[in-house]
Amino acid sequence: MLERIGRLIGRKPEAPVVPPIQAGQVALPIEQELPTPTKAPSIEAVQPRQKESAEIPHDYFVVIADDRDEHRYATHDAAEAALSASRPEASVSVRVAAGVNDLFSLALSGNRKQQANVVLLDDDYGNEFDRWNPLATQLQKVVEEAEFDLSPIIEGTRFRHNLNAPDSLNLSLLLRAAGYDGKIFVVSSGSPNTDVVKMRTDRVRKDLPTLREGLPIDGFSIKRPYPDRNYISYATSVDSDGDWNYEKVEGGNLEDTMKILLNT
Repeated sequence: MLERIGRLIGRKPEAPVVPPIQAGQVALPIEQELPTPTKAPSIEAVQPRQKESAEIPHDYFVVIADDRDEHRYATHDAAEAALSASRPEASVSVRVAAGVNDLFSLALSGNRKQQANVVLLDDDYGNEFDRWNPLATQLQKVVEEAEFDLSPIIEGTRFRHNLNAPDSLNLSLLLRAAGYDGKIFVVSSGSPNTDVVKMRTDRVRKDLPTLREGLPIDGFSIKRPYPDRNYISYATSVDSDGDWNYEKVEGGNLEDTMKILLNT
């Protein structure tokens, strides 16, 4: 497997240029939409294909949360193809969450009452705000069903520390606060700002000392190459200064990047 990945990404390149996210933001705004497939399926169109194997025990379980049909469709197919190629003997499942409550239910107990191996998040969810908006009272009920608890960071009917808006950092922090131990990657148009992530995480950790060490996000991948580049930037670790170890996959194929993220 390592040899196959090595052939895929080659020698570790110099850090590619990824535009930084401004302070206070989690990810760059989307610069350019993906080409819309001739008939990009909605969540409802993608789900039946997944439900056929929903009761089969899965060795590897991935959950995707995105607010645009064409993006979740592309990420779903790239992840499914990557797992089929890299884990041909394993029973795998790639599920698309229908909203924030479904995301937490699937991530915390969707695989035979076990947690998902990987969650793939978008940077923000402004396209379907209501569907992805984390409401404290509703989300607490979902988390309790999985035998976890978010009450230490709930005040009244809202989450503390400005965790009430749907974006990748807030959802990552809420998943970690709820006890999710799997991998979280952001598949977006830019890289999460590690300074902002660390600052916000430290604030939550004051109320929740049991929050796991390090960043709540394990890495990222951009969704497609920037117009003047023929590669996809990604990272699965941070350096000694806490910044992303940027790497790249030549050719700009999201499936190739997924083979790396999902086998990290």
